[in-house]
Amino acid sequence: RRRKKRMAGVPRKLVVCDPYYARSDDEVYNGSDDNGKAKGKAESDHGNGEDDDEEAETRKKYLILERPVGTKFNAADLSLRDERHDVILLGSGPDVLYTAALLARVGRKVLVLSPREDASGCVSMSSTSSNTYKSMENQRKQSKLQQYPLSSPSLFSTDKIPFDIDINNISHLSKQQALLTPALVTNSDTQGGIRFARIGSHLDSYSHSILSVPGLGTDSTNPHHAIPVVITSAGPRSLAEYAANHLGDGYPGQDLDGNDDGNSTSLGYLHACRQINAGSGEHYLSKLFGNADSSSSTSYADSSNNNNAYQQATIRPTSAFLNKCLPLNTHVRSLMAALGMANENLSPDQTSMAAHVSNICAMTSEEGMAYPVGGPRALSHALVSVIEQCGGRVVTGVPLQELLFEEKTGKELEKSGMKTKLKMANKKKSGGDEGNTGTTDSDIPQQLGENGPKPRCRGVRLENGLEITVTAESDNSSSSSSSAVISMLGFIPTFLHLFPSEIRTTHGVPRGLAAVSERRPVMKILVGIEGSKEELNLTGADWYRLPNATLPRDELDPLTGQVKFGIIGVSSNDGNANEDRDAEDVAAAAVGEASGLSSTLDESTGSVGNTGNRGKRSKSSTASSTTTATTNSTSGKTHRTKFTSGVSWMKVSFPSAKDPSWFDRHGSITTCVVTIEADDDFVRMFDTQPKIYSIIKSGAGDMERLRERVLKDLVDNFPQLDGKILCTQVQGPLRSGLTHDPARFAIKGNRPQTPYPNLFIGGSDLTIGDSFSGSIVGGWMAANAVMGYSF
Repeated sequence: RRRKKRMAGVPRKLVVCDPYYARSDDEVYNGSDDNGKAKGKAESDHGNGEDDDEEAETRKKYLILERPVGTKFNAADLSLRDERHDVILLGSGPDVLYTAALLARVGRKVLVLSPREDASGCVSMSSTSSNTYKSMENQRKQSKLQQYPLSSPSLFSTDKIPFDIDINNISHLSKQQALLTPALVTNSDTQGGIRFARIGSHLDSYSHSILSVPGLGTDSTNPHHAIPVVITSAGPRSLAEYAANHLGDGYPGQDLDGNDDGNSTSLGYLHACRQINAGSGEHYLSKLFGNADSSSSTSYADSSNNNNAYQQATIRPTSAFLNKCLPLNTHVRSLMAALGMANENLSPDQTSMAAHVSNICAMTSEEGMAYPVGGPRALSHALVSVIEQCGGRVVTGVPLQELLFEEKTGKELEKSGMKTKLKMANKKKSGGDEGNTGTTDSDIPQQLGENGPKPRCRGVRLENGLEITVTAESDNSSSSSSSAVISMLGFIPTFLHLFPSEIRTTHGVPRGLAAVSERRPVMKILVGIEGSKEELNLTGADWYRLPNATLPRDELDPLTGQVKFGIIGVSSNDGNANEDRDAEDVAAAAVGEASGLSSTLDESTGSVGNTGNRGKRSKSSTASSTTTATTNSTSGKTHRTKFTSGVSWMKVSFPSAKDPSWFDRHGSITTCVVTIEADDDFVRMFDTQPKIYSIIKSGAGDMERLRERVLKDLVDNFPQLDGKILCTQVQGPLRSGLTHDPARFAIKGNRPQTPYPNLFIGGSDLTIGDSFSGSIVGGWMAANAVMGYSF
């Protein structure tokens, strides 16, 4: 009989955790303005019986959700420097806390450093910087919390309302719950007290998205006219029937299970996307295999199953797929383009087909979209509770400056065998003459260069000079890392903003990073609205305006009789750096990228300059980069990216309308988050390798004018909000990760392991951006990479 073998790196006994709301009254009411009074009020409300116990439990949950997630950073607290940390995680949001909870469960002592004031990623509107039109005090009487002790006189002061500015719509909920369970499970609940609610209701077939695509569904010559398409949980067949009734597509077959496509090209396309997406798990799992710094010309993904259709789709543009599968109906083609890339203003000719099919499968899932009850704060509080019970910490508002590294000495390299390998290589290069190698111990780290061992990442330095480090690496032979630094901030912020310039110049960055492009940063306009979702006739559905999927205009060649496919969407104003190159050529160049970044970050401006002028950038270099960013390559005309009401890409979400517990906690008030791309008044694109954006200073007038244009657009599309706006605030520009072009998926370095020992990457840059599911999977991959699990 075979004996069971314990998994490497996992302690024999795991910590049993209590639910996040099973805290003492002292913990729950700590921080109240009148702690004794609050606690006394809570005790007086306690009664006998199950109903009273349930009410007390609900009260505790609501009071916990008032507080931001994590402990606020105190510059005078030196315990962060003095305590032992096995793993340091950088970032904010449920994905970061999920990764930390997984590692805490298996015995790692974790420290989460969140740059935001709330580790859940939520933003509380500042009453001093917001534009307040009406008092929120009169809303308190409608809240069920009026009888409960509060930590401030008014629950509806603007600094108490959490705005969910990230994307926390959950697709394929059953799969996500299976991933979340190991991190959330407690002694009484496999989900740690967290519940999820489907967005929408049975009255609207659980609609979760509304797509407004210029030209779609109309015969108008006005390109801005559109008939919105409502996406529900009814599945692909329902969408195919809509296309048949309103877009001129054929009808599906009679098989109600959807196995018979009939004459419906849209249903056949959706089924093809699902077949391709079936290989996504295998593709992303393959990123845990192989060597992060392999000098082989073959990508790590190439070593996996080459018959994986999803893997092949990663380096192909979406437009070719759309034109080949949907050649006859431009409206169906435009609809599928919108479904495949709603969260980024990226046209199909620049979008990776893998991102396209993953988004389509999420949008058309029969499970619809779900949202955590209590919002991301509830989910984050549950994860932080697990982290803290396992001995970890979560600190917020941390001013990160740069990562810390330490070079290996000659003795350490000799112990690892690398010194002998280098001397043998030098001997071979010098023709076998040992006396001419010229290698000394001090030369070892420099001569190893990019293909040798990189310096070990040992922690992070804060802006106040405080250094927080992980425990020293042990000399065991285990494949797991006893210490690690995990950056969940994304590739560009990690390797261009947090990396010391001398380390990046000497040792390089992950292979292929020079071929990727950063997505244009976004602005978030937070809007507080008077009235509940029922009073305002709102659903939890997100509304999108998608010029990147604008109806194409096909043309018939009179000589050959062949159809010339029109371009789906409008050109991006900033001009994509690869717009003159075929997307497959760009991906092929990324796969064959042999070197890392050939330029270095200008520390003063956040832009990229030449390696020969480290820390400086010549005027000619600046002019060249800026001109490339703002000049159309075909017409030679310069233009500026400006938000235009009724035209520009925009997303409107109502997070409070998705949360069933919102009214009980906050009464008759609604939160709205409008997302747009940042104007050239706020960011500047540099056409470097990689293509990045620099955030520039702007005046208060520019911000105010932008706010007014956005609010006008919001009221035009949601007229029931007119006269109901209580307060607004502009957040941003905010970085949004890598753009979803083929190069993002093709480069060898897009994996959780980095060439630098102890440094790992996690989050949605590894998978699909602007996706809760993608970020959770990216965190799961990072945790497995740290533990050395490659399955």
